[in-house]
Amino acid sequence: MVGEPEILILDEPTSALDPKIRSDFYAMIEKLNRKKNVTIMLVSHDMGSVGQYTNKMLYLDRKLVFFGDYKDFCHSHDMTDYFGFETQHKMCWQHGAHSHSHEPVTIQKSGQTKLKAVGGDEQ
Repeated sequence: MVGEPEILILDEPTSALDPKIRSDFYAMIEKLNRKKNVTIMLVSHDMGSVGQYTNKMLYLDRKLVFFGDYKDFCHSHDMTDYFGFETQHKMCWQHGAHSHSHEPVTIQKSGQTKLKAVGGDEQ
């Protein structure tokens, strides 16, 4: 990369990529972020893939819906109500072996645990 930028702003950079190349791309920008301290701002509709790599999330739907840590998004009752249980599960799935965190993600609905992903077995 020329010029060693401090920030990269990417708009749907993986929309036309196959799954292997998409994974390689995300690994590359994650390396830039962690090893070179490059801030990455990425616009995407692919919440499931992006969730593997993000630590902060801004979700817009004609207005600000959520801003904060990705983990907080996944544990938010408000976001479960907004998206529905199944959709939030798909967005928050920590992708098993590809996860950068081995902590289980628990999604709750109506005060009752519905799912534990990554190492949990409650469903």
